[in-house]
Amino acid sequence: MRPQFRVFADDRDITSRIAERLIEMTITDEAGFQSDALTISVDDADGVLAVPRKGARLAVHLGYEETGLAYMGEFVVDEPELSGPPDKIVIRARGADLRQELKT
Repeated sequence: MRPQFRVFADDRDITSRIAERLIEMTITDEAGFQSDALTISVDDADGVLAVPRKGARLAVHLGYEETGLAYMGEFVVDEPELSGPPDKIVIRARGADLRQELKT
Protein backbone atom coordinates (compact mmCIF):
# COMPACT_ATOMS: atom_id res chain seq x y z
CA MET A 1 0.00 0.00 0.00
CA ARG A 2 1.19 3.49 -0.81
CA PRO A 3 1.07 6.07 2.04
CA GLN A 4 -0.43 9.53 1.51
CA PHE A 5 -0.87 12.65 3.61
CA ARG A 6 -2.37 16.11 3.50
CA VAL A 7 -1.39 19.00 5.76
CA PHE A 8 -3.15 22.34 6.15
CA ALA A 9 -1.43 25.28 7.89
CA ASP A 10 -3.91 27.90 9.08
CA ASP A 11 -6.46 26.51 6.58
CA ARG A 12 -4.03 26.62 3.61
CA ASP A 13 -3.09 23.32 1.97
CA ILE A 14 0.72 23.06 2.15
CA THR A 15 0.95 19.43 1.03
CA SER A 16 2.46 20.18 -2.39
CA ARG A 17 5.14 22.41 -0.79
CA ILE A 18 6.39 19.70 1.56
CA ALA A 19 5.54 16.39 -0.17
CA GLU A 20 8.87 15.94 -1.97
CA ARG A 21 10.80 17.31 1.01
CA LEU A 22 9.26 15.20 3.77
CA ILE A 23 11.83 13.35 5.87
CA GLU A 24 9.55 12.16 8.65
CA MET A 25 6.08 12.74 10.10
CA THR A 26 5.12 11.29 13.48
CA ILE A 27 1.85 11.59 15.39
CA THR A 28 1.80 10.39 18.99
CA ASP A 29 -1.68 9.62 20.31
CA GLU A 30 -1.44 10.19 24.06
CA ALA A 31 -3.79 8.59 26.57
CA GLY A 32 -6.22 10.49 28.76
CA PHE A 33 -5.82 14.23 29.14
CA GLN A 34 -2.27 14.42 27.79
CA SER A 35 -1.97 16.36 24.56
CA ASP A 36 -1.29 14.43 21.36
CA ALA A 37 1.91 15.40 19.54
CA LEU A 38 2.97 15.95 15.93
CA THR A 39 6.52 16.17 14.57
CA ILE A 40 7.22 16.98 10.92
CA SER A 41 10.77 17.09 9.52
CA VAL A 42 11.36 18.46 6.02
CA ASP A 43 14.48 19.00 3.92
CA ASP A 44 15.25 22.68 3.37
CA ALA A 45 18.74 22.42 1.87
CA ASP A 46 17.89 25.17 -0.63
CA GLY A 47 16.43 27.46 2.05
CA VAL A 48 13.14 28.18 0.27
CA LEU A 49 10.66 26.97 2.90
CA ALA A 50 9.23 29.32 5.50
CA VAL A 51 9.35 28.20 9.12
CA PRO A 52 5.79 28.15 10.47
CA ARG A 53 5.09 30.63 13.24
CA LYS A 54 4.57 29.50 16.80
CA GLY A 55 0.81 29.13 17.30
CA ALA A 56 0.06 28.18 13.68
CA ARG A 57 -2.66 25.53 13.38
CA LEU A 58 -1.88 22.36 11.43
CA ALA A 59 -4.64 19.97 10.34
CA VAL A 60 -3.28 16.54 9.37
CA HIS A 61 -4.80 13.75 7.28
CA LEU A 62 -3.01 10.39 6.87
CA GLY A 63 -3.84 7.26 4.92
CA TYR A 64 -3.13 5.19 1.87
CA GLU A 65 -3.77 5.73 -1.81
CA GLU A 66 -5.81 2.52 -1.88
CA THR A 67 -8.04 3.34 1.12
CA GLY A 68 -8.11 7.15 1.31
CA LEU A 69 -7.19 9.69 3.96
CA ALA A 70 -8.38 9.92 7.56
CA TYR A 71 -8.43 13.13 9.61
CA MET A 72 -5.87 12.76 12.41
CA GLY A 73 -6.54 16.02 14.21
CA GLU A 74 -5.53 19.62 14.57
CA PHE A 75 -2.26 20.64 16.16
CA VAL A 76 -0.74 23.94 17.30
CA VAL A 77 2.91 24.64 16.47
CA ASP A 78 4.93 25.23 19.61
CA GLU A 79 8.52 24.50 18.55
CA PRO A 80 9.53 25.30 14.97
CA GLU A 81 13.28 24.96 14.51
CA LEU A 82 15.99 24.96 11.88
CA SER A 83 18.86 22.48 12.06
CA GLY A 84 21.67 21.22 9.90
CA PRO A 85 23.71 20.96 7.84
CA PRO A 86 22.11 19.65 5.77
CA ASP A 87 19.41 22.20 6.49
CA LYS A 88 16.06 20.91 7.64
CA ILE A 89 13.02 22.29 9.40
CA VAL A 90 11.59 20.38 12.34
CA ILE A 91 8.07 21.35 13.39
CA ARG A 92 6.81 20.20 16.77
CA ALA A 93 3.16 20.73 17.59
CA ARG A 94 0.70 19.65 20.26
CA GLY A 95 -2.94 18.70 19.95
CA ALA A 96 -5.17 21.77 19.66
CA ASP A 97 -7.42 22.36 22.66
CA LEU A 98 -10.71 22.70 20.82
CA ARG A 99 -12.63 22.80 24.10
CA GLN A 100 -11.66 26.46 24.52
CA GLU A 101 -13.39 27.28 21.23
CA LEU A 102 -16.57 25.50 22.30
CA LYS A 103 -17.03 27.50 25.52
CA THR A 104 -19.55 30.32 25.40
